[in-house]
Amino acid sequence: MKNLIEDAGLSVIYRESNSGKTFLALDLAAHISLGWSWQNRKVKKSAVVYIAAESGLGIGERVQAFRNKHHTEAYGDLFLALRAIIL
Repeated sequence: MKNLIEDAGLSVIYRESNSGKTFLALDLAAHISLGWSWQNRKVKKSAVVYIAAESGLGIGERVQAFRNKHHTEAYGDLFLALRAIIL
């Protein structure tokens, strides 16, 4: 996604707690994995690895909310790491 996320790179979204980071990141990741435009920006369909730094709490519900909102069962090549990862 030109001027927002680099191709084949690592992107991080950070902000204070309870500011909507997870919803934003998961929505963006799902759109990229499906090749759907996001916020009127062209998207290059790609696999996405989403590292749930909050140990995956609530991710299942958020994925289901995305599916319900967009009337889809799929979310492309979106891979979720549901445990904290020590880098």
